[in-house]
Amino acid sequence: MAALATQIAFTVPSGMLVAVALGLTEPNLFFPASMIIVGAHYLPFVFLYGMRLFAVLAGY
Repeated sequence: MAALATQIAFTVPSGMLVAVALGLTEPNLFFPASMIIVGAHYLPFVFLYGMRLFAVLAGY
């Protein structure tokens, strides 16, 4: 599980680089891309911590 936690930690910073690159070409897509990245960041927490609340937060 420590490896999963490490991979989760690097998801958002690397994803934000993609969102920034997208924001430079299409500024209107920066915030939707950021929301998708943060939502995807919460999905592994469901399995890591065993809490279904994170699935709700990922979709919110």
